[in-house]
Amino acid sequence: MIKFIKKILLFIIRKINKINYKKKFIFIHIPRSGGTSIKKFIFLNFGKEKVLENNDMNLIDYRYLNKNDKYNFFVGHKQIINTENTNNVNYFTVLRNPVDRVVSYYFYLKNFEKIKGEKKQLDNFVIDQNMNFDQYIEYTEEKFWDNLIVRFFSGKIIPLINPGRMKNFIGQYDVNDLKIDEKDFTLAKNNLKKVKIFFTKNTNKKNLSEYFSTKISLPFKIYNYSKIDYEIKDYQIKKIKDLNQLDFKIFDYFNN
Repeated sequence: MIKFIKKILLFIIRKINKINYKKKFIFIHIPRSGGTSIKKFIFLNFGKEKVLENNDMNLIDYRYLNKNDKYNFFVGHKQIINTENTNNVNYFTVLRNPVDRVVSYYFYLKNFEKIKGEKKQLDNFVIDQNMNFDQYIEYTEEKFWDNLIVRFFSGKIIPLINPGRMKNFIGQYDVNDLKIDEKDFTLAKNNLKKVKIFFTKNTNKKNLSEYFSTKISLPFKIYNYSKIDYEIKDYQIKKIKDLNQLDFKIFDYFNN
C-alpha cells in the first residue's frame, strides 16, 4: 500500500513539474564530478521520458537534438566547442576539484564490483591491467585523459573512447591534435562563461530546484560514491596537479 501511494505521489509531482514546461537544458557531464546525482534528480522530478541521454564522448550534434525536440533535457558525456548555437537552450555542468576527480575515477573503477555488485560493462582498464595508483596517473597522461574540464569544453576528447578503449587509436588521430595548451584553456573558459556551473561540494536540492524552476521538488541524493581504500601520498597529489594544471587554473577561476 505504501509503495502504491509513493508511486501515485511521484506521478502527481512529475505531472505538476511538466505542466507547460518549455525550458530546454543541455548537461555537459564530466565524469566523476557528481553528474549522476544531478541526472537522478532530473529523472526523479521530471521522469526519464523527458531526458535524452548520450555518453559517446563526441561533440554535441545539434541536428540530432532538433530532431528530438520532445525532450527537455539532454544529458551525457559530450564535448562542446561552441555555446553560441544555443537555440534557447540552457547549458549547465558540474565542476569538481581535479585532484578529487582523478582520485575518484581510479577508485570507482578499482572497486566497481564491490560498490555495484556487478562487473562494469565497458573496459575497466584499472582492473584489466591490475593498475596501482601510480600506474593509473601515468596512464591518464599517456591516453590524454588529463585536464578533463578543459578537454570537454574545447573539444579535445577522443570520441567514443574512454581510457580503457584507446588501444587502437594511434593512427586514427594526430597525437599533436590531442595535446592541450593555453588556447584550449581560453576556449574552454569562454565557453564556460556561458554555462551555469554547479560545484560538486555545494550542489543540493535548493539550487537545483531554483535552476530548473520545479514547482515541487523531491530530494537530491548522492549516487556513485567511490570506495577509497588507499591513502593518497603527497607526491601523487603533486603529480596529479602537475598533469592537470589547466584544469586547476580553470577550476580556481570559476570557484573564486
